[in-house]
Amino acid sequence: MTAYEVVSGIATSTTGKTKKLSARMSVSVYKYKPTLMDSITSMLDSVIEQKKEVAEETSGKRIVLQTTTRQTIDISDLFSAERTMTEYNIAKAEAKGKCLVAELAKKLENRLTVFEIENEECSSAEKIIIEIEREYSFTMLGVVVQDVVYRNFDKPAFLIGICRALLRYDYEEVVPWGTVLLPGFLNHRDERVKEYAVMLIDNWGNPALLPMLTNLEIHSSWLKDYIGNVIKGLQKTHVLFKETI
Repeated sequence: MTAYEVVSGIATSTTGKTKKLSARMSVSVYKYKPTLMDSITSMLDSVIEQKKEVAEETSGKRIVLQTTTRQTIDISDLFSAERTMTEYNIAKAEAKGKCLVAELAKKLENRLTVFEIENEECSSAEKIIIEIEREYSFTMLGVVVQDVVYRNFDKPAFLIGICRALLRYDYEEVVPWGTVLLPGFLNHRDERVKEYAVMLIDNWGNPALLPMLTNLEIHSSWLKDYIGNVIKGLQKTHVLFKETI
């Protein structure tokens, strides 16, 4: 099939043949609307083919390129296109990140559903948490854990499983997202969750967490005693730290 280029009702093929088109045929020719990226590509090709002589003229934020034929190209259009592509790539990366978080969160939730019936020193949920931390980062782990906690705050077993897994980490490794979870755990209606939250504070041993242990609503005497001991330990650590300084 011969390709024709339509100009004012005359179709010219790539081999030089011409063909008279009727008015109806001329009107029905499909007109391709170039995209922004097409315009940019054409613009750049034109500059290269004409072996441009570049003269930069700066006026405020406007930069102009002049070719040998005095064709003017506004580079601000290119900057605008670059910004558009950057924003698109950022949005694409964010969407990809959200999908990954959702996938990892679902995986962790599936393991937490069997936490209470497992009798293992290292639960399957804890293994998933370790896997996320090692394959991705502590930051990714924090995003996933917070997502699971937010959507499953009414499930004490889920929260306990997460707290127990976080006991393996040091304070510096889980800041800031780890400490953000503590107020919710400490004020949970289930005192088992409160207990594990206190265990986290005790394990991390940072005096900065002391204020979180005050004015808690605790009914179990044994938990009150445990909190009292943790407070004393943190206060002692604080004093020793000040003496060291």
